[in-house]
Amino acid sequence: MEEVGGGLSAVVFQSPPPLGYVLRVLYAFASPIPIPGPNLDETWRDSGTIVHLMFLPFLLAGLGLAAKRTEWLVVLAAFALLFVGMAMFTFQVRHIVQYLPFAALIAALGYERHRKWRDVVFAGVLGMLGAMAALYFVLKG
Repeated sequence: MEEVGGGLSAVVFQSPPPLGYVLRVLYAFASPIPIPGPNLDETWRDSGTIVHLMFLPFLLAGLGLAAKRTEWLVVLAAFALLFVGMAMFTFQVRHIVQYLPFAALIAALGYERHRKWRDVVFAGVLGMLGAMAALYFVLKG
């Protein structure tokens, strides 16, 4: 428990395969989870995840679009290999930085295609984040 921390990360990293593999990939989409704490630098870094989460629906849409276009297959393959490798083996910040440029390209593809839904998507994600934050503080308190 000390190696992986407590709470949600303990459940994710101690789950047996194949459930553990699925949970790691899902957890990687929202990592690092933005939780306020006493260290300002960690809180600042984690708050950047909020921007990441705002564009997650566009990344998911972009993955589907990229899979249908042959000129995007190299970008898609690079993202998939680096992302899944990080999710399965390391969960280190230095490895997250490797797939981030590919994720940004794919999210931009999804954003360009679905720009008309921007306000709805952002409002929905902010609402979900607010609900999850409230639930976190209720469960923690």
